[in-house]
Amino acid sequence: GCQVEAPRLSPRKAAASEYAARLVVRLDEVLDGGRPMNLAQLELLEQSTNDAAAACPCELEAQELPRQALQTLAVALECTWATYWKVEVASMTLRAAVWWSNPDIADRRLRTHTLGRNLSMSEGTAGHVWRSQKPVWSTDLAQDMCLPRSLDARHAGLQGGVWFAVKADSAVYGVVELLAPVIPASSAVLLQAVERLGLRLGTLLTKPMLH
Repeated sequence: GCQVEAPRLSPRKAAASEYAARLVVRLDEVLDGGRPMNLAQLELLEQSTNDAAAACPCELEAQELPRQALQTLAVALECTWATYWKVEVASMTLRAAVWWSNPDIADRRLRTHTLGRNLSMSEGTAGHVWRSQKPVWSTDLAQDMCLPRSLDARHAGLQGGVWFAVKADSAVYGVVELLAPVIPASSAVLLQAVERLGLRLGTLLTKPMLH
């Protein structure tokens, strides 16, 4: 039989693909130890993204977090739903560009009201984080998440969540949303750590591309 050659990636896309794979490997290393959703775990995540930035001098296309990296972040912090809300500069809205969920949760309603949706700066928790550039940490989604997604999250067994901006300097490229059945109470130290993680990811997504 005839063998069909896989399409060749351009050098630019190949570099970005290699970079995305390396980011996933770095984040996977975090899963080897430490209790989830605590300061030590967040610091490991921050260091892993820092190491990936130092190791690969290219950028991901269009400031978009790879789905595998989003999944790794969620699993590392024992979350079962994750969304990367990307800033669409032309329309000045957030778009649910990348998402992941644990296959064991009943997420059909949440997916319906997430995928294909665009948020303004005044809509939803992700919009608030985009506007303020400060993370939000909630142990009660019914109170802190807007309708109808708060009801969808409850139906999926999700009670808490963390949102943080992926940013560099004064620019915000997107917002990471991580939802979980249970998360611990927030603290100033945890909020600072998750904000640093967003800065590290922002640095990764915007490093100059090699040509």
